[in-house]
Amino acid sequence: MYYTMLEKAVYLITEYQIFEYPIPVHIIEQVISDYDIKIVILKNLNRACLVDGDILTCKCSLCSEYRCAVVHEAGHALYQKSNYYKNDYLINAKNEAQADAFAAYFFMPVYVLQLNLWSIGRN
Repeated sequence: MYYTMLEKAVYLITEYQIFEYPIPVHIIEQVISDYDIKIVILKNLNRACLVDGDILTCKCSLCSEYRCAVVHEAGHALYQKSNYYKNDYLINAKNEAQADAFAAYFFMPVYVLQLNLWSIGRN
């Protein structure tokens, strides 16, 4: 389940040649826009959600919270085609775990972590 999300995150990182961490917001927004997903900013929204293929979110005071929320929802939009309200609890829990995994792999790809561990071990 998580390996598939790893492959999908690495594909996007490779496709967009993302080598800067933390990933700048404008790059994340470009990736999402290229897949015809709109990000709609609403002032009074408490948390991000996906509605009819659009990501609804607030412009969080912390850039990192915004990035995390948008990439998590993009994971749902890009790779899951189910309806939250028609699924049972287990399906929704699985979908949330997959979106979390996608965001984690997107923000810190395994090869970056392995490279950092390798360089630490050499010192």
